Amino acid sequence: MDPFDCFSDSKLVHFQLIFNIFQQYHGRTKHFEIRTTEEFQRHHLPTATLVPLEIFTGSIRLSDISRFTDTSKLRRQCIIISFSECLQPQAEILRKLLLRNKCKEIHMLGDIEEFIERYSFLIDDHRVKEYPNEMIPNFLYLGSEEQAHNAHIIQNLKITHIVNATKSSPNKFHEIKYCKVTVADQEDEKISRFFQKAYCFIESAMHENQLGAKNVVLVHCAHGVSRSATLVVMFLMRTFGMSLENSMKHVKKHRNKAEPNPGFIKQLEEFYCNRFKFSRSFAGNLILQLEE
Repeated sequence: MDPFDCFSDSKLVHFQLIFNIFQQYHGRTKHFEIRTTEEFQRHHLPTATLVPLEIFTGSIRLSDISRFTDTSKLRRQCIIISFSECLQPQAEILRKLLLRNKCKEIHMLGDIEEFIERYSFLIDDHRVKEYPNEMIPNFLYLGSEEQAHNAHIIQNLKITHIVNATKSSPNKFHEIKYCKVTVADQEDEKISRFFQKAYCFIESAMHENQLGAKNVVLVHCAHGVSRSATLVVMFLMRTFGMSLENSMKHVKKHRNKAEPNPGFIKQLEEFYCNRFKFSRSFAGNLILQLEE
């Protein structure tokens, strides 16, 4: 799929948001699933608690929910209500009940079967605690060094390209195409001199996808907070013509720990003011190094 089309596919974008919520609020979500018992038993996410259909036959109360889950912490949790499309009325009843009980953050996930099909690795792979966050559906992820070295993550997300924005982390997998951005997370570090190298590497993978390839890119630094986030923000700005503010909002929406340091923010501001032009000193000597 063309990455430019992804943002116009509302279902795909919402699936991306829910996937990222599961990663960001790991252990702090409450996931209610409204499906038939047969469908639920066939396959479901490990986080899911089945809400039996029979409780919707009459007026539903919070005490009905407490029969199969602890409701004392619901107000402090991020709540996800997933359901089959035909059960949307029941899902709406549950949402209104939780709102009446002052639950503040509730996300609705319709078409749970399609979500499970898209993220099927979430069902039974207990070896991964947290995945990188999806920035562009089916194409771009932002994460940490630990995640970039996890073979299960690389396999499950079908990663083909990695931007390694660290000074010392090795490029671990021989079958992956790498772009090494040797930069420290310091305010006076000129990360902008690597903007063109990182952009061309990611854009090349995107262009190949438009010709039929299935490339998936992971951008990482040590913790997926500053350096890698800066490069992803830069890529979104230039590719989609986004402002720095909107690009940062998008990245933080899907990875709330992303926080480029003030020096990097200043360089992104200059990049935007210069209409996404790259540094002349670097542009003249650009060499795309695919390091193994």
